[in-house]
This record gives sequence, C-alpha cells and structure tokens, in this order.
Amino acid sequence: MVIVLENTTSDRIYYTSFKLFLENGYEATNIRDICNEVGVKASTIYFYYKSKQDLFFYIYDGICSDYIDYLRSIEELDNDISIKEKLYLLLKKKIEYYITDMSRRKFVQR
Repeated sequence: MVIVLENTTSDRIYYTSFKLFLENGYEATNIRDICNEVGVKASTIYFYYKSKQDLFFYIYDGICSDYIDYLRSIEELDNDISIKEKLYLLLKKKIEYYITDMSRRKFVQR
C-alpha cells in the first residue's frame, strides 16, 4: 500500500483509525477514541464514513486490494512452472509482502 500523507482531515481519520484498530482491535476502539486523537467531532467522522464498521472495512478493503495488486504483479507466476512451484512462490512472496509492513498483517489478523 502506497501511503501518501497529505495531512487532510480524512487522512488523519484514516491513519489514526488504522493505528487504533491495530493497537486495540475493532471492538475496543470507538469513535470517541478516534475523535480525541484526531481532534474532531464525531459528525466529522460520519461525514466521511457511515459508521465505525464502514471505516474499518474501508481500511480493510484497501489492504486487501493492495495485496491482490501485489500478487498480480508477480511476473514469475506467468512462467511455465509446476503448480507446486507456483504455490511455493506465492507463499514466499506473501511472506516477503507482510515482512515489509507487519502492521498490514496484524491489522488483517485483528
């Protein structure tokens, strides 16, 4: 996932929510926590997202989309190799992907 911080209100909400969901989990994070860290009112968050669940899935979808794009970019999978070799390559690339940013893997596991 290419992260470009523009320091807009929506970016601050997104990255603060990501951090809090990552640290505390979905259930233990509430809109008030996000509001306090970002310095906005709940109405501001609801301007961008319908609910906490909508915000969570927006982040989750972004992570999943980035991962799928990464897998599609693996040129070696186009080679004429056995299924066993392709599965090994996919596993290896998956590990490499998550090692570069452990927070994505942790977020998905939460």
